[in-house]
Amino acid sequence: LLILATGAVSLWVLLRASVSVHDSIDSVTQGAGRIAGGELAHRVVAPVTEETRQLAAAFNNMAAVLQETVEGLTHERTRLSALLETMGDGVVLIDRSGKIELSNNAARRLLRLSDQGGRLREADLLALAEESRAKQARVQDDIDILPGPRYVSAIATPVDNGRVLLTVHDLTAVRHLD
Repeated sequence: LLILATGAVSLWVLLRASVSVHDSIDSVTQGAGRIAGGELAHRVVAPVTEETRQLAAAFNNMAAVLQETVEGLTHERTRLSALLETMGDGVVLIDRSGKIELSNNAARRLLRLSDQGGRLREADLLALAEESRAKQARVQDDIDILPGPRYVSAIATPVDNGRVLLTVHDLTAVRHLD
């Protein structure tokens, strides 16, 4: 009877420990899922065993570093966006097909672009971008943009994955003075 009672108590203790370890691991898993889902401020709590406490601490450290990195990148993106939008020269980033991935106010006004997601339709600028892409080098040319006419100095610079950054400077007033 004593052996059975000792065995039952031991089994109960073992089951209880197993359930609490499982709950702790489940807590870490759920917390990691929330962090992976974008809740970078969430912290994992797993108080049952030393191993799960260490695992929770590692996840929390990872989340803190990730949150700091994301906040830094967001701040930098905001600064660069403000800089880009206040530039007097037009800036347009296009992909291989001429789809506009990025443009600033000056480019939209100067090139009469309708929106961020449209396509660049100016044949001379597309040709300049293609030349830059083919040479994998920066190329520059003065281009007449119609209707208008508007005259621009354009610089095409290959970036990555076939994308080209176009910078356009309005020369219309200078040409009229000439």
